[in-house]
Amino acid sequence: MKTFFSISTRMLLMVFVGVAMLRTANASSLDDHFKAYLNNTIQTVKQTPDPDAKRKILENYLARMDQGIGMARQILSEKDGRALVPFQSKMRADLAALTGNGSQQIPNTELNHFADYVQQDVEQADEVVYIGGGGFLILLLILILLLR
Repeated sequence: MKTFFSISTRMLLMVFVGVAMLRTANASSLDDHFKAYLNNTIQTVKQTPDPDAKRKILENYLARMDQGIGMARQILSEKDGRALVPFQSKMRADLAALTGNGSQQIPNTELNHFADYVQQDVEQADEVVYIGGGGFLILLLILILLLR
């Protein structure tokens, strides 16, 4: 049953990605949409006065990024999937630092700075991660779907 669910989930995700790709005129609009969501998330963190709420927002964002990258790696070619490993590792390291899992937890007073750091890392990923155009579209679509 678990295998059937996993296969069904992947097939459904591929259908969503395919439909979205047909509706999407270009990658830059997806990139802009993704960056707008990222910016909105970071601004929400900065405007939230409660450190626990800030931490939860960032934790949710980083966990979904990790999940989305993992899903994209399963769909993409082996080469493109391997290219995402360093980026996924960085997201996991940031999540561990945020939660204090295996390292010292980011202090509450530094959460706004940490949010800026995460935003910078994500925005600069396209300068570090080299994948094909189709792979880039798939990655963006998956992340947009998961981050909503």
